[in-house]
Amino acid sequence: MSAQLSGAVDERSNVLAAGSAVLLRPFETSSPARNAPRRKTSDDLTGTRSADAPSWGQLVGFLIAFFTLQLVTSGTEEIGWRGYLTEKLLPGRGFWDAGWLVGVVWAVWHLPVATMIFLQQGMVHLQIAGSLVGFAMGIVAMAILQAWFYERTRSVFLNMVIHAAFNTLPLTLVLLWEGSPAAVLTNLLLWAVVIYIQARSQRTARATAA
Repeated sequence: MSAQLSGAVDERSNVLAAGSAVLLRPFETSSPARNAPRRKTSDDLTGTRSADAPSWGQLVGFLIAFFTLQLVTSGTEEIGWRGYLTEKLLPGRGFWDAGWLVGVVWAVWHLPVATMIFLQQGMVHLQIAGSLVGFAMGIVAMAILQAWFYERTRSVFLNMVIHAAFNTLPLTLVLLWEGSPAAVLTNLLLWAVVIYIQARSQRTARATAA
């Protein structure tokens, strides 16, 4: 199990360099976490319990460690993305426009590293193109959501927690439901949330104006 955890942390740390772990590979979401401990209680063929099946405690411990790692690595990006850039762009724009602007820059910033990781994983050009689009759209949605939180709280630390949590969420889905389209589900969830927030903000603005 220790070897599994070590391998998982090493592999996931490489993906973290691209900004958002499982949002990097929307068409092969189970692959980035293949070495992580999975909640598999039976053999695929015989139905008997696997001897190396991790306990719930091991899974929770791994996810806590992974979240902590994200908080002190990817989370520190928030000093620049929200603490500086979003802060500069919010006046006169609001969270929606500021989020789009930051999101595009944020995505472009990570594309070279993301492309390198995809190539190392042996993905073909079409897969790389599709994954880059999925990655970029996830980043933009995250930037809009985090701009909304930052506009209301001006808290960089809260956005660090949100960043780490959303990087951990897809991994959690993969570990609990192996083979699930975790990246796609996470992107859809993010966009559903930001569209709802924008629609509600517009309704509030119209009501105030009236």
